[in-house]
Amino acid sequence: MVKQIETENGNCWAIVFNEHFDLGDVCSMQNGLIEIMITATQSALYSTSQEEFYKILRLLDECLLTQDQYYEYERFLKNRK
Repeated sequence: MVKQIETENGNCWAIVFNEHFDLGDVCSMQNGLIEIMITATQSALYSTSQEEFYKILRLLDECLLTQDQYYEYERFLKNRK
């Protein structure tokens, strides 16, 4: 879900997962962002709004799980059995 959260730098929008999120949903979201970027580079959006393109790249960067997060989720799934 997308939610506004309080951080040390003020309020921010975040993509928030509950403890039972599906990695397939994360992959679908990442693929969707990549498709937006591919489409943007082939349209007038890239040449007229590079700031918007940058924001999409930042969002993709923020939503990619780190290797530690993947391992933590994998451990969580193994412990559920």
